[in-house]
Amino acid sequence: MIDDQSLATVRSVVGKHVDLTRYKAFIFGSRTHSMHRKYADIDVGLMGPVTVPTATLLRIQEDLHNADIPYLTDVVDFSSVSQDFREKALSHIVSL
Repeated sequence: MIDDQSLATVRSVVGKHVDLTRYKAFIFGSRTHSMHRKYADIDVGLMGPVTVPTATLLRIQEDLHNADIPYLTDVVDFSSVSQDFREKALSHIVSL
């Protein structure tokens, strides 16, 4: 799992770039399970009414990279993933 302080930091960074009343932001992947690798990254997912611009995704990624959290991060706009991936990833998430 991800510690509360890092989760709050991720939430703050994402909320700086997207309207969290319009977009669902969440952690998915191995960090949502108790049995993850020690150095697993944080996978951040976004779902909303329109595609998140690439420039926005890159700014989120850069701000997360510069944030005081001990994890690498990936940011994924779920409007651009396959239905199969979406279903698997959404089966276990932690909302931001």
